Amino acid sequence: MPVILTSALLVNISLFASVFQKIGFPILGEVSGGRPISGLALWLTTPNSLSVLFTNPLRVVFYGIFFLACCVLFSWLWVEISGSLNAKEVSKQLYNSGIQIPGFRSSKRQLYMIMKKYIPALTILGGLFVGILAFIADLTGALGGGTGVLLTVGVVYRLYEEIAKEQLMDVNPMLRRFLGDE
Repeated sequence: MPVILTSALLVNISLFASVFQKIGFPILGEVSGGRPISGLALWLTTPNSLSVLFTNPLRVVFYGIFFLACCVLFSWLWVEISGSLNAKEVSKQLYNSGIQIPGFRSSKRQLYMIMKKYIPALTILGGLFVGILAFIADLTGALGGGTGVLLTVGVVYRLYEEIAKEQLMDVNPMLRRFLGDE
């Protein structure tokens, strides 16, 4: 999700640059043929080949830092706003499933204190690593770009999970009755 939100933000910057140029105020840069040619819009346009790395490395570094910072920010915001992956919800789910951490009391508060220590760091690292993967895919000119690669991997993995579940149900009919799929 953070890569999709970051990509949408960057596309909107190019769009606004084009709109501002049409009304006579090119404050985000100039656009020619639908592609930015100067200003902030150019610096925040996805470098889609490795040749840009050699012709204008400062632009690639600026874009990379901005892209990764936005991925980390959107990752953190997504976890905090959605509420499904924050420390409070995760600790409640763990407590309700009966999981206990060895050496600690079994209480919601204790689980929350432990989760509060790890989830923000994992959220930031997750956003950073997914951003790095998408940035490298964009830079190498992968088919569909970094966002396309991440969406494709997600869809293929979900399809794999569905196929594995169906095979498990075919092999074990008792499990099918237990899960209520008959």
